[in-house]
Amino acid sequence: MTTTKRSPAWFMCFRKRYGEKLEPVMMPKVLHQSEEMILTTARIECSLADGSQSTGTGLFFQFPRPNDLVIQMLITNKHVIEDSVSLMLRINTRTADGESDPKDRIELNVDAKAKDWVLHPDASVDLAALPIAPILSLFDKAGRQPNFITTSPAMIPNADETGEFGAIENVVVVGYPIGLWDSTNNLPIVRSGITATHPAVDFLGRQEFLVDAACFVGSSGSPVFLYNPHGWLSRSGVRHLDQSQVRLLGIVYAVARHTEKGEIRMEKAPTKINLVAETEVPTNTAYVIKASRLLEFDAVFREMEAKIAASSERA
Repeated sequence: MTTTKRSPAWFMCFRKRYGEKLEPVMMPKVLHQSEEMILTTARIECSLADGSQSTGTGLFFQFPRPNDLVIQMLITNKHVIEDSVSLMLRINTRTADGESDPKDRIELNVDAKAKDWVLHPDASVDLAALPIAPILSLFDKAGRQPNFITTSPAMIPNADETGEFGAIENVVVVGYPIGLWDSTNNLPIVRSGITATHPAVDFLGRQEFLVDAACFVGSSGSPVFLYNPHGWLSRSGVRHLDQSQVRLLGIVYAVARHTEKGEIRMEKAPTKINLVAETEVPTNTAYVIKASRLLEFDAVFREMEAKIAASSERA
């Protein structure tokens, strides 16, 4: 699907919790597509069992369920929340008329342990999801609206659409690299780059691809968006000069590093500033889990729903 205008499936923010009808709330009056992208993330600060902290990026994503229901989740890497006992989120609020208010935010100390996260059904996939219904409830109780935007499956290109991509596409990575962020306005940092391997090809046989973009500590969990604001040329040769295109391609989970011995090493994108030795040099190459793997969480939700239904029947 080509995005030429704001797509309600992506740019609308839904606050209804699991088990309730989908219902949009007031959105900011005017936003550029690039502004909408930076509102899809939150900085994650995890307190770990050993007393240390890890940082990463969380992506707001909503999973559709039957009967027009949705589950809203915060997506990140498993290694970001491993051994966590709680996490800190800072979410800006929005005024009643839909305007952003960066000076008004709610700091949330969420008592979410690692076991509270829903893990990807494939143990080899470094993705985890946290239901955010309790977070939304806190905003409701405070009488305030959260200023974030949820992505959705509508933003993920299918196989046919991915097949129209070229080997080299423009991408942006939204996140909090090396702890750098706009703490005054509570906003992430955007890094630009290109696809380093073809996004339609499974790198090394895995459902992943590489991007040439600077990703450091704190980039774990960062969404990678294909971003063509001034048009693009499809693989079949069709020119789209009067259209823009924004698609969710994947989630950063690892980086390639060059060691003092000249070796290229792939390792999980670090979550602690002091985790990697200074003798290892970043190559500005990041490993990205394809966004289509987010859809595989559906199997977990179906299993959870079946257990809930069975429990209700026994009661």
